[in-house]
Amino acid sequence: MAVIAAIAGGAWWWAVLRPQRRLQRMLAAPAARAASPAELRDAAHAVLRFPGPDPHDAFVVLLSDGDASSVPVLIGSLRWQPHTPSNGSMPCTKAHCLDALRKLTARDLGNNYGDWAPLLRELSAPPAPTLRRIGAQLRRAEGARPSVSEEPPSQ
Repeated sequence: MAVIAAIAGGAWWWAVLRPQRRLQRMLAAPAARAASPAELRDAAHAVLRFPGPDPHDAFVVLLSDGDASSVPVLIGSLRWQPHTPSNGSMPCTKAHCLDALRKLTARDLGNNYGDWAPLLRELSAPPAPTLRRIGAQLRRAEGARPSVSEEPPSQ
């Protein structure tokens, strides 16, 4: 039983605490060794992959350095934030997440995960087939079987 607990604790440290500490080190680095926006963004995405003790700094990083790839990460992390009634107050951590979402999407869909979940489903849906893609698939399928002119003569 102790072995299972040690493995679970190690997995939690690797998946949750390690990315959190990495982001904190990056933010504390002197200006001469400052991380690039892409490095900060990747570190923030890693922090938000699983529910952790404090996503505040990751939300602040994505508010300033987020891009389109940050939108699904932010919406997914809303799932772990407390529900906010329409006329209620919210922790600043959740406000930073929502500010980043509103900035990156130019939309204000609401204050809770349920309000933003349809956009997440829309973003994760496979793209509709286009004529170009269908044509490429047909050409590949035709290339896989020999044409009439390429068949060897029968004897």
